[in-house]
Amino acid sequence: MQYQNMMDYTTIEKILSTPNPFLTDPETASQLRFDALKASFKHHFINNVPYQAFCIDENIKPALVKSRSDLSKIPLIPSDFFRDVSAAEGIVDSISSVPSEQIARYFTTSGTGGQPSIYPYDLISLQTINRSNVIIFDKVGDIDPNDYVLFLTPSPEQADTGMVQGMYLTLKGLLQSPEKQVGFAVENNILDSRLVIEELNEIKGKTRHLYGPPYAFNEISDQIIEGGLEINLDLESKAFTTGGWKSHKTGQISKDELDAKIEKAFKIKQTNVRDGLGLTDIMSILLECEYGSKHVPPWIEVSIRDLNDPTWQTTVPLGEGGLIAFLDPLIGSFPAYIVTGDVGKLDISYNQQCNCGRYGPTITYLRRAGDPRGCALRQEHLMAKVNEAK
Repeated sequence: MQYQNMMDYTTIEKILSTPNPFLTDPETASQLRFDALKASFKHHFINNVPYQAFCIDENIKPALVKSRSDLSKIPLIPSDFFRDVSAAEGIVDSISSVPSEQIARYFTTSGTGGQPSIYPYDLISLQTINRSNVIIFDKVGDIDPNDYVLFLTPSPEQADTGMVQGMYLTLKGLLQSPEKQVGFAVENNILDSRLVIEELNEIKGKTRHLYGPPYAFNEISDQIIEGGLEINLDLESKAFTTGGWKSHKTGQISKDELDAKIEKAFKIKQTNVRDGLGLTDIMSILLECEYGSKHVPPWIEVSIRDLNDPTWQTTVPLGEGGLIAFLDPLIGSFPAYIVTGDVGKLDISYNQQCNCGRYGPTITYLRRAGDPRGCALRQEHLMAKVNEAK
């Protein structure tokens, strides 16, 4: 099979280059997103042997995707499929839609459920995803290029997860001097509140933000509160949380409880504690605005699929719960058409505005799905196509 790059970078550029994509007219955004996805689907169908075979078995080909209503026909890949591929030695590149020599970098999930998942990225996809994440943290997170961000994680040299690597790349694209405006609080797997306070107090003349998983915020907040320590951050300081809601020590922690702890420990107002639903499969994030709504970027097509439909082609109405599925046209190195293991609901549609003024759907995470109907069979089907293509 001869490689043909069918990605529509002209349309992708139109989406990303507007002054604020989250304020783009919904009809315009919808057409651009559809055009980019249609080209993306053709690209992966032509260049990805196992995915093409999977689509053929599903009786779907690019010519059948004629309008936005047809996007639900694009065959979805279970998120756990990438974990299974990653566990099998030497076949990660076989799920790629670009030649192996074009793979510039691999990113992994944290592997909290066991086997980490590995994702191949070519340079153009990596640059485009990074650019899109800069837009998210600029236009929804309201991080200024002069601000300072302290990670409650190890440095990228010590952690290869997308949560750390992806955010660091994002800040390198957003901040003026990232080497001076980014710090890391975890050394030798130790998160010390006194060192965190010292680090933050040394930063002068910049708005200071925190970033990390909820359990790290829970741990450091407890240390500060129980130790009677004091740190007053800035009026516009924010705490960005992403990842699971289980504490390493105390089990599950609620968002409201954690927000209150962060406010008490760091004097960050609760409207500035912004959780993000991490889309680890595409190294992106659905970030909360000041009203606590998680915003879907206008370049991603998100839908909620019926839990009782093993084909995953049935979407449910606005406000109803189901499997979160997304189609991302920015990635050319693998088909970023994912059905997650998460149950959620859409709060508003692509044509509506959030109270913050941004257009597009917002999403509420409800729970983990367990073992959704059809998931195991589709993973087995996809793995069979990968093995046939080896």
